[in-house]
Amino acid sequence: MFKNHWYKGLPTIDFGERIISSPISQSGAVFVQTVKGVYSIRLEDMTILWRFPLMGNPWNCDPIIFEGMILAPDDKGSIVAISIDEGALLWQSARPYSTGGSERVETIASRQNFVYIARFNSPLMAIDALTGNVVWEQPTFNRSSLFLSFYDDTLYLGGDNQLVGFDPQSGETLSSKSFPGYISAMQTDSSGIYLAVSDDSRVSILLYDPVKDAIVWQKHRVAYSVDYLVLMGDKLYACGDGVISIWPNSGEVDWAFLDIGTSSSPAFIKNSLIVRQQKNGDYYQIDINTGVLQNRLTASSSPEHIRSDNDIIAPVVVSDLVLLNVTSSQIVTYRSDLDVR
Repeated sequence: MFKNHWYKGLPTIDFGERIISSPISQSGAVFVQTVKGVYSIRLEDMTILWRFPLMGNPWNCDPIIFEGMILAPDDKGSIVAISIDEGALLWQSARPYSTGGSERVETIASRQNFVYIARFNSPLMAIDALTGNVVWEQPTFNRSSLFLSFYDDTLYLGGDNQLVGFDPQSGETLSSKSFPGYISAMQTDSSGIYLAVSDDSRVSILLYDPVKDAIVWQKHRVAYSVDYLVLMGDKLYACGDGVISIWPNSGEVDWAFLDIGTSSSPAFIKNSLIVRQQKNGDYYQIDINTGVLQNRLTASSSPEHIRSDNDIIAPVVVSDLVLLNVTSSQIVTYRSDLDVR
């Protein structure tokens, strides 16, 4: 059994606009993108410090922080660089697609002086992070859900059933690997590339070594869906129709919390993780070592009435605070009693 131990600690902030990104934080500030702009919020009292007007696509990826800039996608496929301190425009990339391409930015990655952008049925682009100018382009897959990550100084793009490696400086294609299903999630560390591969009925999770071109381990058909792979501490967490804790060296399952419809990547706080349940809007707080449910914030226990539609915003932890979106336009900061009862 568990007890509800969620406590509101700071004021609610209501943007009056649909939130389309999970909050990201740096140096006491929180940054949020809505359909009409990017906001900087002082965490101490949830005061808006600045707003940069930007029309966003509800299906865009989350912005990222890079070298004193917020890199955020607009609704036309461009990336806008905004100064973290002042909220001023630094540069805006050219429209990164040709006729027939998509305006939907799928993922953004950065390294050194380059920003990389991938989108459905449009070229993979490398952009100069100082100017916003395009450095190189490469064709990508005719499929949504694209992933970018680095391993061994190679930029890898995952999408459809393909994993393609590129030279991050020149854009030259270095490798290509096919898998028996489409890639639904991707993560990397020094051991290799972790992939969730779906065959339309069940999802397998595997560790791939691109240097040896070998699958190190594979767990077949472990879930109906996996949308996020997250490395934290000594575990790999797969989130989709539940949360599965996996030992990344062997692929052995440590524990599984199965509740159909878990939609968000986990936020980690002390000895637990927090995920959002898409079907009913609940947030679950799960013991990180055992997979046992500790606390649960439900729509009935929240005066703001958590939405259960397509507002898939992941929870975020800043220090000992938990930031949750409880409606499509509101973010509330909670403090929670993390004692297992």
